[in-house]
Amino acid sequence: MSKKLPGIYHAPISSSVKNNDRVFYSLYGEAPRKNVEVGGNVLQEVDRIFKEEGYLFNKEVIITTKDRTYQTALVSRNKKGIITLDNDYILYDDIVSFQRKK
Repeated sequence: MSKKLPGIYHAPISSSVKNNDRVFYSLYGEAPRKNVEVGGNVLQEVDRIFKEEGYLFNKEVIITTKDRTYQTALVSRNKKGIITLDNDYILYDDIVSFQRKK
């Protein structure tokens, strides 16, 4: 019983398809950003990192304050500042720049 089945029509794909990216990012609002300098609103960038999927201690950041530069991961936050994996407490008012490390 070896009958040949009829062929199935398929249209040729002439352009790149990125619909999976568009569908995935529509759930979270926008694509995740990496290595972004945050000028005025550090709170929004910290909130974005805390809302992303995955463990916080795997998301390394570079925080530059008035006194020094921290290269660490975030652990917790409150209304006035953030706590890093190195057990440093950094006030939001002291942060000059905030970057995601690649």
